[in-house]
Amino acid sequence: MKSIIFGVSTISMLAASPAGATTTTELAMSLYTKMSDIVMPGGNRLEVGKSYFVIANPGIVVGNPSDFGGDTAIEELISQIDMVPEQGPFYQPTAFHLSQLYRTSIGQLSVPQPPNKADLEAKYNALRAEEDGDLKPVYDQYTKLSDDLDAVEAEIDEYKRAQAALLKVDPSTIPETTELKNKRRRARTKVDEFPGIVKMASHIASVQSVSTSLPDVWRAELIKNFNRHNRGQNFPDYLFYPAVKTWDSIKWTTYSFNESDLSSVSVDEFKSSGGRAGLDGIFGGIIGGSAANSEQWNWSDIEGTNLDVKFDLGRVGIYRPWFDPTVFTSKRWRFDDGEFACNVWSDGDVSEANDEAGRKKELMPFYVKSLILAKNLKMHGRWSKDFKSEYTKNESMGGRVRFGFFSAGASKSHTYTKKESRSQLSDTGIENADIQIIGFIVQPLPLTPNPADMTGYTWEKPLPTCN
Repeated sequence: MKSIIFGVSTISMLAASPAGATTTTELAMSLYTKMSDIVMPGGNRLEVGKSYFVIANPGIVVGNPSDFGGDTAIEELISQIDMVPEQGPFYQPTAFHLSQLYRTSIGQLSVPQPPNKADLEAKYNALRAEEDGDLKPVYDQYTKLSDDLDAVEAEIDEYKRAQAALLKVDPSTIPETTELKNKRRRARTKVDEFPGIVKMASHIASVQSVSTSLPDVWRAELIKNFNRHNRGQNFPDYLFYPAVKTWDSIKWTTYSFNESDLSSVSVDEFKSSGGRAGLDGIFGGIIGGSAANSEQWNWSDIEGTNLDVKFDLGRVGIYRPWFDPTVFTSKRWRFDDGEFACNVWSDGDVSEANDEAGRKKELMPFYVKSLILAKNLKMHGRWSKDFKSEYTKNESMGGRVRFGFFSAGASKSHTYTKKESRSQLSDTGIENADIQIIGFIVQPLPLTPNPADMTGYTWEKPLPTCN
């Protein structure tokens, strides 16, 4: 097999090492290119406002589906999803969560006042009065129908949980009864065919249209919506879709790459897949181990030939009911004096421009939209060193062992189930059935906040002086 050495040739294959073997770093590059084509078939371009695939380095071990369930485990996992990447795709546990940044910054928004503020406020108040007056019966009836539908969904959920407890199986495997299906269908039909829905939708659109021109109202609505979904924790009540409690309901697809597939990847393909966008040199792929509570890796120069890689891939979207992404695009606000006054969420620069410390300057240059999961990992080949010995040596450090950008094994301190994740070793390679997060679909942000010079608007306070 021809080796995949980054940055040597821009015409043919990435070049061949003297031994004709592939390092695990080179393997990771070719796998990244292959998976970019899979998860981003329209192209993986790092652009503001577009979706972009980055890898976790190494994979974040979740564990076996049977080990993962319950609100505590869900919150423990989800609390890590929106961390600020302080260096490339690495996620640091000391970084801000999106929810923390969102909540704090909303409280510090300084908003400009429109010149026709009085007229807009009068129109807004009149619309709200309609909601409590002539339109109140419509809103009340729709609310009742929606509550009825929610009650049916709760009844179905309770039935599944009760049956699952009796049979000792996962609730997602319990089929719904015909009676419950019909009950849901009738309740949903009443909501969908509600005669006042058009009038109500028109009224809601009018309220939203006016409120977006009233920054004070907009800010109040943001805070209200956030608080409504916050259960008094460090972060709001996050929701995943599909639900993380039913990993087995995710659509898993098996992918397999052999020596020929991997050797065909070129430098140009790696670049066009986004591999040069802050990933080369740091996303690595060398087998190693990390000491507990640190990221000190014991690198190995093991190389392989006749490589064969197989794994199942799944995707889980993230839904945040408290989150309004228009915060990122509005130019009618800025940070007031406070914790974030001299910073920006994003400088809108998706290039590799870094500060002196080699880190991006923004608080959050992008936010995570979905997770890319892998399970049933199998990697086999012929190795330049004793494979079992190399793995065991690095595993003894007590942290994680990675192969490519996969997490091949992890101690309790590096898994979200707090159970050790161990691989099955052989002379030819490694296998690990556990679920792990191997990447994220993210959305790079524009310059945020971006208080453009809006003629006719007056700011409540002057901008803070920041060095």
